[in-house]
Amino acid sequence: EAGFPVVVDATFLRRKRRAAFRELAQRLGVPFLILHCHAPEPLLRRWIAQRQAQGTDASDADLTVLDHQLATMEPLTAEEAGWTVDIDTEHPVDGEALYRAVSAFMDRSHAPRRG
Repeated sequence: EAGFPVVVDATFLRRKRRAAFRELAQRLGVPFLILHCHAPEPLLRRWIAQRQAQGTDASDADLTVLDHQLATMEPLTAEEAGWTVDIDTEHPVDGEALYRAVSAFMDRSHAPRRG
């Protein structure tokens, strides 16, 4: 409501939770975008094992958490795909390309903007 952009950093594995934020954005008249970060399961498992072995990561996510997420996640719907920038984190993310993709989405977004 103060006119600043907001990033909500969460897994949002459930459609209902994603829909609640989309509805809030629509009610406030601001753009809504999902950044869908993903990597293959074996790579996710390796990353978690490496993090735990190093013992320096603040995250408490372990393989049990990953198993639960994989078992309960609800894939993005076709409608949600229209609000999504896909990010394959298996490979290094090109920050410039990501910026261009988000900017292009915002430019074509038909959501009324406040301000």
